[in-house]
Amino acid sequence: MRKHENRDNLEVRPVSITKLSLKQVDSAIEYRLGLTKVTILVNEVSTAGELTVDINQWLGIKASVNVDVITSSLKTALAEPLKEKGFALQVQITQVDGDVVAAVINASYVAIQNLLLQNDGQQLKPFSAVNVGFIDFELFVDLTGQEEADTDSHLVIVQNESGAFLQLNFEKSNADLLGDKLTQLLGGAMEGLSELMGNSQKQTILIQNNHIENQKDVILIATKNEGKATEFKRLFNPLGFKVTTLLDYPELPDVEETGKTFEENAKLKAETISNLTKLPVLADDSGLMVDALGGRPGIFSARYARDHDDAANNAKLLHELTDVPKEERTATFHTTLVFARPGSESLVADGEVAGLILGIPRGDNGFGYDPLFYVPELDKSMAELTETEKNKISHRGRATVNLMSEFNDWWEK
Repeated sequence: MRKHENRDNLEVRPVSITKLSLKQVDSAIEYRLGLTKVTILVNEVSTAGELTVDINQWLGIKASVNVDVITSSLKTALAEPLKEKGFALQVQITQVDGDVVAAVINASYVAIQNLLLQNDGQQLKPFSAVNVGFIDFELFVDLTGQEEADTDSHLVIVQNESGAFLQLNFEKSNADLLGDKLTQLLGGAMEGLSELMGNSQKQTILIQNNHIENQKDVILIATKNEGKATEFKRLFNPLGFKVTTLLDYPELPDVEETGKTFEENAKLKAETISNLTKLPVLADDSGLMVDALGGRPGIFSARYARDHDDAANNAKLLHELTDVPKEERTATFHTTLVFARPGSESLVADGEVAGLILGIPRGDNGFGYDPLFYVPELDKSMAELTETEKNKISHRGRATVNLMSEFNDWWEK
């Protein structure tokens, strides 16, 4: 039994596969092996025999990935279909625990098999990959990152259904140990390879029968604010979309807002996260623009005094407007929404509401500068409005209306 996991030395980690449906991509899947997570996008290309593999890693991930081993293994395993077809693979590595080469090879099998089945029903000859090694002269299959670091020797093995070894790649080698133990190493790998191969075959069949979740209608809202997420769920759930947020993707890196406008910041968030997740992403950037302050706080609204400290931000705003008369305290709340998805130009929509800055906060609803923002036509501050009233006239509400007026046409492009 392993020191850090409740599994036998020759037992592989759990595998899960999710089918992704993306425009301009022939086949896409997310493949998880334990904590390792990779996304594979496959397009068929016109040149028979061509196979390219492009590897991308999320910020902060520095996995050592041998692209040559992956490419040569796949070319050998795909010899038959490559006689008539070509494939271009894009690999996104989002999480790593152990050698990622085996995970990429196994994920590629599922993605390419899915493509062939949906196009012309062609069945691939199954193959799989696993990493194996010795720790203190004891054999381990499907090593974690910590186990790899502890090994005396380990290698990645690729094998097809008939038992032929397609690739043996030594990642770390003790020549004397391998000379004595290579037969044992290969024999021990057989069980793990067989399990992974069967897993991939079974889940490919489930994909074809639509028994694995299809993420065609998943939308990611680039926020950790549950209140904001609830607003968008009310909007998109009735249209058949599943709404997720950044809380569902804790591994995503923070996106630094370095833009000089609301649109630049919203685009930066939406497009960066969409490129990382390969999902449609909706992001916003909002702020308060006070005329007497030359448009400040503007894009710095949330961190005007201190980052996301409403009391400090409001206090600073009131201090800067101390000598400004009521009639000159005009201001505008602004929101820019940006919807981004792979392979499409982003959809942008704006919304604004005009008002005045009060001298004393009013109301208990809302957040941010709402208690200080007075709406003359309603004779209330934003924090005094009911949720229904606020949604009708707010900057975010108006931006949402403008977004939805163009959403269907944009989505169907």
